[in-house]
Amino acid sequence: MLAGRLQQLDLTPLLVYLMDMTETSALPWLAEQLSLTGDNGRHLAESDDARRAMLKNAIELHRYKGTPWAVREVIRRLGFGEVELGEGEAALGETLTQDDQDWYECQKLFQPDTMKVEYETDGIIRSMGYDISAFCPDGCSIAEVSEWPKEAAPNRKWCFIDGEVVPRVYTADELREQATHKRDYRLEQAAKIIAPLQDAVDLDMAADTEKVALLAWKKYRVRLNRVDISTAPDIDWPKAPQIA
Repeated sequence: MLAGRLQQLDLTPLLVYLMDMTETSALPWLAEQLSLTGDNGRHLAESDDARRAMLKNAIELHRYKGTPWAVREVIRRLGFGEVELGEGEAALGETLTQDDQDWYECQKLFQPDTMKVEYETDGIIRSMGYDISAFCPDGCSIAEVSEWPKEAAPNRKWCFIDGEVVPRVYTADELREQATHKRDYRLEQAAKIIAPLQDAVDLDMAADTEKVALLAWKKYRVRLNRVDISTAPDIDWPKAPQIA
Protein backbone atom coordinates (compact mmCIF):
# COMPACT_ATOMS: atom_id res chain seq x y z
CA MET A 1 0.00 0.00 0.00
CA LEU A 2 2.82 2.39 0.86
CA ALA A 3 4.43 1.85 -2.54
CA GLY A 4 1.15 2.62 -4.23
CA ARG A 5 0.69 5.83 -2.27
CA LEU A 6 4.24 6.95 -3.10
CA GLN A 7 3.58 6.43 -6.79
CA GLN A 8 0.58 8.73 -6.53
CA LEU A 9 2.64 11.61 -5.12
CA ASP A 10 3.32 14.56 -7.42
CA LEU A 11 7.11 14.94 -7.34
CA THR A 12 7.16 17.91 -9.70
CA PRO A 13 7.73 20.48 -6.91
CA LEU A 14 10.89 18.61 -5.93
CA LEU A 15 12.40 18.86 -9.43
CA VAL A 16 13.06 22.58 -9.26
CA TYR A 17 16.57 22.21 -10.68
CA LEU A 18 15.18 20.79 -13.93
CA MET A 19 14.90 24.31 -15.27
CA ASP A 20 12.78 23.46 -18.31
CA MET A 21 10.09 21.95 -16.06
CA THR A 22 10.18 24.55 -13.30
CA GLU A 23 7.21 26.87 -12.92
CA THR A 24 7.88 30.43 -14.04
CA SER A 25 6.88 31.69 -10.60
CA ALA A 26 9.78 29.72 -9.07
CA LEU A 27 12.48 31.31 -11.22
CA PRO A 28 12.99 34.39 -8.97
CA TRP A 29 13.54 32.11 -5.96
CA LEU A 30 16.10 30.03 -7.84
CA ALA A 31 17.82 33.19 -9.03
CA GLU A 32 18.11 34.37 -5.43
CA GLN A 33 19.46 31.01 -4.30
CA LEU A 34 22.10 31.03 -7.04
CA SER A 35 23.02 34.72 -6.54
CA LEU A 36 21.63 35.74 -9.93
CA THR A 37 19.25 38.44 -8.79
CA GLY A 38 19.23 42.04 -9.98
CA ASP A 39 22.18 43.18 -12.06
CA ASN A 40 23.97 39.90 -11.41
CA GLY A 41 21.89 38.40 -14.16
CA ARG A 42 18.12 38.29 -13.73
CA HIS A 43 17.43 41.89 -14.74
CA LEU A 44 19.61 41.45 -17.82
CA ALA A 45 17.59 38.52 -19.13
CA GLU A 46 14.84 39.62 -21.49
CA SER A 47 12.71 36.46 -21.38
CA ASP A 48 11.92 33.44 -19.24
CA ASP A 49 13.83 31.24 -21.69
CA ALA A 50 16.91 33.43 -21.21
CA ARG A 51 16.49 33.26 -17.43
CA ARG A 52 16.20 29.47 -17.54
CA ALA A 53 19.34 29.21 -19.69
CA MET A 54 21.19 31.44 -17.24
CA LEU A 55 20.09 29.37 -14.23
CA LYS A 56 21.10 26.10 -15.92
CA ASN A 57 24.68 27.27 -16.17
CA ALA A 58 24.86 29.11 -12.85
CA ILE A 59 27.14 26.59 -11.12
CA GLU A 60 29.72 26.63 -13.91
CA LEU A 61 29.58 30.42 -14.12
CA HIS A 62 30.09 30.74 -10.37
CA ARG A 63 33.20 28.62 -10.60
CA TYR A 64 34.83 31.24 -12.81
CA LYS A 65 32.98 34.25 -11.43
CA GLY A 66 34.87 37.49 -12.01
CA THR A 67 36.93 36.23 -14.96
CA PRO A 68 36.63 37.68 -18.48
CA TRP A 69 35.42 34.28 -19.67
CA ALA A 70 32.53 34.31 -17.18
CA VAL A 71 31.53 37.84 -18.17
CA ARG A 72 31.54 36.95 -21.87
CA GLU A 73 29.65 33.72 -21.21
CA VAL A 74 26.89 35.46 -19.25
CA ILE A 75 26.44 38.02 -22.03
CA ARG A 76 26.51 35.29 -24.67
CA ARG A 77 23.93 33.14 -22.87
CA LEU A 78 21.65 36.11 -22.41
CA GLY A 79 21.49 36.37 -26.19
CA PHE A 80 23.58 39.51 -26.70
CA GLY A 81 26.23 37.76 -28.81
CA GLU A 82 29.99 38.28 -28.65
CA VAL A 83 31.52 41.31 -26.96
CA GLU A 84 35.02 42.68 -26.59
CA LEU A 85 36.18 43.46 -23.07
CA GLY A 86 38.78 46.13 -22.53
CA GLU A 87 38.90 47.62 -19.06
CA GLY A 88 40.65 45.43 -16.51
CA GLU A 89 41.26 42.56 -18.91
CA ALA A 90 44.59 40.95 -19.73
CA ALA A 91 44.47 40.54 -23.48
CA LEU A 92 45.87 37.35 -24.99
CA GLY A 93 49.63 37.72 -25.12
CA GLU A 94 49.63 40.62 -22.65
CA THR A 95 51.82 40.30 -19.60
CA LEU A 96 51.01 40.68 -15.93
CA THR A 97 53.54 40.82 -13.13
CA GLN A 98 53.15 40.50 -9.40
CA ASP A 99 54.83 43.84 -8.73
CA ASP A 100 52.52 46.22 -6.86
CA GLN A 101 49.50 44.04 -7.64
CA ASP A 102 47.32 41.69 -5.63
CA TRP A 103 48.09 38.35 -7.24
CA TYR A 104 44.79 36.86 -6.11
CA GLU A 105 42.92 39.62 -7.91
CA CYS A 106 45.19 39.40 -10.95
CA GLN A 107 44.27 35.75 -11.45
CA LYS A 108 40.74 36.84 -12.38
CA LEU A 109 42.11 38.61 -15.45
CA PHE A 110 43.19 35.36 -17.10
CA GLN A 111 40.98 33.12 -19.18
CA PRO A 112 40.49 29.59 -17.79
CA ASP A 113 41.30 27.67 -20.98
CA THR A 114 44.50 29.33 -22.22
CA MET A 115 48.13 28.30 -21.86
CA LYS A 116 50.04 30.47 -19.41
CA VAL A 117 53.81 30.92 -19.30
CA GLU A 118 55.78 32.25 -16.36
CA TYR A 119 59.07 33.80 -17.39
CA GLU A 120 61.99 35.64 -15.84
CA THR A 121 63.23 39.13 -16.71
CA ASP A 122 65.51 37.70 -19.40
CA GLY A 123 62.61 35.82 -20.99
CA ILE A 124 63.56 32.35 -19.79
CA ILE A 125 60.40 30.31 -19.15
CA ARG A 126 60.23 28.96 -15.62
CA SER A 127 56.86 27.20 -15.76
CA MET A 128 53.92 26.52 -18.08
CA GLY A 129 50.33 25.38 -17.57
CA TYR A 130 46.63 26.12 -17.89
CA ASP A 131 45.72 26.54 -14.21
CA ILE A 132 46.56 30.11 -13.23
CA SER A 133 46.16 29.32 -9.53
CA ALA A 134 49.19 27.01 -9.75
CA PHE A 135 51.53 29.93 -10.48
CA CYS A 136 53.40 32.06 -7.96
CA PRO A 137 55.22 34.68 -10.04
CA ASP A 138 57.81 35.81 -7.49
CA GLY A 139 60.05 38.11 -9.51
CA CYS A 140 58.55 36.82 -12.77
CA SER A 141 55.86 37.76 -15.26
CA ILE A 142 52.98 35.70 -16.66
CA ALA A 143 51.45 35.86 -20.12
CA GLU A 144 48.78 33.95 -22.02
CA VAL A 145 49.66 32.40 -25.36
CA SER A 146 47.46 31.00 -28.11
CA GLU A 147 50.22 29.09 -29.94
CA TRP A 148 53.40 27.43 -28.77
CA PRO A 149 55.71 24.61 -29.95
CA LYS A 150 54.43 21.30 -28.62
CA GLU A 151 57.95 20.33 -27.55
CA ALA A 152 58.28 23.45 -25.40
CA ALA A 153 58.86 22.72 -21.71
CA PRO A 154 59.88 24.63 -18.56
CA ASN A 155 63.43 23.26 -18.72
CA ARG A 156 65.21 26.62 -19.16
CA LYS A 157 65.68 25.86 -22.85
CA TRP A 158 62.73 28.02 -23.97
CA CYS A 159 61.99 31.74 -23.79
CA PHE A 160 59.00 34.04 -24.09
CA ILE A 161 60.05 36.88 -26.39
CA ASP A 162 57.87 39.38 -28.26
CA GLY A 163 54.73 37.43 -27.42
CA GLU A 164 56.04 34.07 -28.65
CA VAL A 165 57.48 30.92 -27.10
CA VAL A 166 60.82 30.34 -28.84
CA PRO A 167 63.93 28.19 -28.29
CA ARG A 168 66.45 29.84 -26.04
CA VAL A 169 69.43 31.40 -27.82
CA TYR A 170 72.50 31.05 -25.62
CA THR A 171 75.22 33.68 -25.44
CA ALA A 172 78.85 32.83 -26.17
CA ASP A 173 79.64 32.96 -22.45
CA GLU A 174 76.75 30.60 -21.65
CA LEU A 175 77.90 28.15 -24.32
CA ARG A 176 81.44 28.17 -22.94
CA GLU A 177 80.11 27.65 -19.43
CA GLN A 178 78.03 24.69 -20.58
CA ALA A 179 81.04 23.18 -22.35
CA THR A 180 83.17 23.64 -19.23
CA HIS A 181 80.61 21.82 -17.08
CA LYS A 182 80.38 19.04 -19.64
CA ARG A 183 84.16 18.60 -19.79
CA ASP A 184 84.56 18.69 -16.00
CA TYR A 185 81.81 16.12 -15.54
CA ARG A 186 83.44 13.75 -18.02
CA LEU A 187 86.84 14.24 -16.39
CA GLU A 188 85.28 13.38 -13.04
CA GLN A 189 83.75 10.19 -14.42
CA ALA A 190 87.03 9.21 -16.07
CA ALA A 191 88.93 9.74 -12.81
CA LYS A 192 86.57 7.37 -10.99
CA ILE A 193 87.28 4.65 -13.53
CA ILE A 194 91.04 5.26 -13.70
CA ALA A 195 91.64 5.17 -9.92
CA PRO A 196 90.95 1.45 -9.26
CA LEU A 197 92.67 0.44 -12.50
CA GLN A 198 95.76 2.40 -11.45
CA ASP A 199 95.68 0.75 -8.02
CA ALA A 200 95.67 -2.68 -9.64
CA VAL A 201 98.67 -1.77 -11.80
CA ASP A 202 100.61 -0.19 -8.91
CA LEU A 203 100.12 -3.32 -6.80
CA ASP A 204 101.03 -5.62 -9.68
CA MET A 205 97.56 -7.12 -9.50
CA ALA A 206 96.21 -5.93 -12.86
CA ALA A 207 95.03 -8.31 -15.53
CA ASP A 208 96.00 -7.64 -19.13
CA THR A 209 92.53 -6.29 -19.90
CA GLU A 210 92.80 -3.86 -16.98
CA LYS A 211 96.16 -2.58 -18.24
CA VAL A 212 94.65 -1.98 -21.67
CA ALA A 213 91.66 -0.23 -20.13
CA LEU A 214 93.86 1.99 -17.95
CA LEU A 215 95.88 3.15 -20.94
CA ALA A 216 92.74 3.85 -22.97
CA TRP A 217 91.12 5.88 -20.19
CA LYS A 218 94.27 7.90 -19.55
CA LYS A 219 94.49 8.81 -23.23
CA TYR A 220 90.83 9.78 -23.14
CA ARG A 221 91.43 12.02 -20.14
CA VAL A 222 94.33 13.74 -21.90
CA ARG A 223 92.12 14.42 -24.93
CA LEU A 224 89.40 15.86 -22.68
CA ASN A 225 91.89 18.24 -21.07
CA ARG A 226 92.95 19.44 -24.51
CA VAL A 227 89.43 20.35 -25.61
CA ASP A 228 89.28 24.00 -26.71
CA ILE A 229 86.31 25.36 -24.75
CA SER A 230 86.42 28.66 -26.65
CA THR A 231 85.04 26.95 -29.77
CA ALA A 232 81.78 25.93 -28.05
CA PRO A 233 79.33 24.73 -29.20
CA ASP A 234 81.35 23.46 -32.18
CA ILE A 235 83.44 20.98 -30.19
CA ASP A 236 84.45 17.55 -31.43
CA TRP A 237 84.24 15.72 -28.12
CA PRO A 238 86.50 12.65 -27.71
CA LYS A 239 84.63 9.39 -27.31
CA ALA A 240 84.93 7.52 -24.04
CA PRO A 241 86.54 4.04 -24.18
CA GLN A 242 84.12 1.14 -24.31
CA ILE A 243 86.27 -0.88 -21.89
CA ALA A 244 86.70 -0.48 -18.16
